[in-house]
Formats: sequence, C-alpha cells, structure tokens
Amino acid sequence: MVAFHASALDGVARNPALPTPLLLLLLAFDGGGDRPPRDALQRAGLPEPAVVVILTHPNPGARTTSP
Repeated sequence: MVAFHASALDGVARNPALPTPLLLLLLAFDGGGDRPPRDALQRAGLPEPAVVVILTHPNPGARTTSP
C-alpha cells in the first residue's frame, strides 16, 4: 500500500497545474518515507522554491531521479 501512495504522490507532484504551495507541501511530506516525490524533479517549469526544498533535503536521495 505504501508503494501505491508513493506512486500517487509522484504523479501529483509531476503535474504542472499543481499550485506551488501544494507542491511545497508534497515535498515536505515524507509519508513515512525519507524523500519527497521523485517525479517532482521531472515536472516542467519546477518553481524555484521547490528547487530549494529539494536541494536542501536532508536525504541526498531526494536530489536524484534514480530509485
């Protein structure tokens, strides 16, 4: 069930129509994991505040698209 939630969060984070404040909430929410949604890195036009959150995440795995 965790994999489903992670996949769903990744899909939502990738959506360019998601408002920046909601994207920032998703990036801050770890859902019991240790990384923000990886698909956010593939989002077109990633806003600067989201880039800052990703680059400063305590888990280095948050900064890569590899599983």
